Amino acid sequence: MITNERELIVQHLLTVLTTITQRNMEPNGASLVNKIRQVASTLLNDAPERKGPMAMKAEEYLSKFLDIMMKLEKTGSVAGGVNGTMTPRDEEEELHHWASLRDYQIQFAANGGFMA
Repeated sequence: MITNERELIVQHLLTVLTTITQRNMEPNGASLVNKIRQVASTLLNDAPERKGPMAMKAEEYLSKFLDIMMKLEKTGSVAGGVNGTMTPRDEEEELHHWASLRDYQIQFAANGGFMA
């Protein structure tokens, strides 16, 4: 029963990660990125025998999304920058991370999403 619940959480998390846009994620800043990162980390760091087939299959995707989330958390408006302002380099780095997230969302969907 717990494995089935975890499988459902993996599916829902991947759905959120592949459909949420920067426009919807950015205003919520650190809290949303932090929560997504916490849930993904928990799912990834669980013992293999507690992971169902969906979680095992999605592990690579979750890991990549988690990597991007961690980068977003450390840069730009999510992290705040020095004295609350962003340098041009910070802005460029943040845009790069958002583009990486969008590219990975497209790649994930093109590969059949979590049903692949």
